[in-house]
Amino acid sequence: MTSAQVFSVILSVLGNILSTLLSLSSIKQFILIDKTRNVGNFNIYPIIMLCANSLAWVCYGMSMLRATVIPVNAFGLLITLYYFIVYYGAVPDYHKRRMLALIFFGLMSTTIVFIILVMLMVKDRDVQGPILGYTCNVILFGFYFAPIISLYGVIKSKDTSSINFPLAIVQLFASIVWVAFGYLVGDAFIWVPNSVGAFLAAVQLVIFIYINKFYKSYKSSPSSISEGTVAFINETSPPVSEEDINLDYKYKHVEEDEDTPI
Repeated sequence: MTSAQVFSVILSVLGNILSTLLSLSSIKQFILIDKTRNVGNFNIYPIIMLCANSLAWVCYGMSMLRATVIPVNAFGLLITLYYFIVYYGAVPDYHKRRMLALIFFGLMSTTIVFIILVMLMVKDRDVQGPILGYTCNVILFGFYFAPIISLYGVIKSKDTSSINFPLAIVQLFASIVWVAFGYLVGDAFIWVPNSVGAFLAAVQLVIFIYINKFYKSYKSSPSSISEGTVAFINETSPPVSEEDINLDYKYKHVEEDEDTPI
């Protein structure tokens, strides 16, 4: 076994671990959603795309006999199904739930039917593999771009609650590892989309860190200075008694009487 093959095995193991963490990165939020029955501003669409993506990669791994991509994506398929069920049950609005059901089952059923048709009608693996690979790439790009759609609103409102920070940071490292693995084994269907995924994850992280670390601290500093100044004046100024107020009132009336012409 050459050094490149050993390195590719190490990367595949590391990629599977990181991809498993990618699937588990949102579990804390969904446990909280399940307990509180409140979805807040959580963006469920990346999870829906991740579920369909996991299904497509399982089929791709079975077709191309790449066992390295099957276990992690099978686990990802199950955990993202759990996420969607929890989120769907916590959405109070009937119309939103109906829309989510249409999107989820429409995407999943379309993916399943298309993959089954490809496997049944295209017997040549050399042709079947690229078709499934392109299918995986299309869905994977959908997963990567799903959070990006909301970034305009994030930048405009300066509210990062819709950015899933753990998901973005694990996505960055997982994508980098899969880029290296795909490049070593010569599989462009792996390294090309993951290159885009690493870039888009980095964009999300930069925006998240900028808004939370720099913008909010800059906006809060003038108000904190003003509040501190007011507190200092209030603490150092002598208290005003009722007698002082009465004397001041009498003094003003005396001045007005002196200025009044006779």
